[in-house]
Parts: sequence; structure tokens; C-alpha cells
Amino acid sequence: MFKQRSHKTFQYKNRFLKEDVSKPNLDSETDGSTFVSKWKKGNRPKVKSAMSLPVLIFVLVLLLVSMYFLEKRYM
Repeated sequence: MFKQRSHKTFQYKNRFLKEDVSKPNLDSETDGSTFVSKWKKGNRPKVKSAMSLPVLIFVLVLLLVSMYFLEKRYM
């Protein structure tokens, strides 16, 4: 009744992959000036947030409880 579509395929081509895969050129990779090596070395330490997650959750719960009591008191 209906024509079923064929599955779509994707031909991925790595743009950093050298054309000659059988002979890897290790000299150009180890000098540290390539984009990939700079990207791998660029891992920065994580920045601590001002308040931790448990403190933020506690403040949220405290806010909700206070809203509940204020609503019951003035309504």
C-alpha cells in the first residue's frame, strides 16, 4: 500500500585522518603544534560553584515551606 523508505546511511570522513593510514607519521603528531594535541592538553580544572548542590536544594525546600506557611496564614 505504502512505499517504505530505505534506511538512511551516513558516510563519515574524519577530516583529521591522514590519507595514508597504513604508515602513521608519528613525528608530526608529537611536536605538540597540531590542533588535536593542543585540544587534548587544554583540559582545565573545573571551577567550583559558589554554593554546593545540597545547599541549593535545602534553600529551595526552605523557600517552598515558607511559601506554604505564609499562604496558610494569610488566606
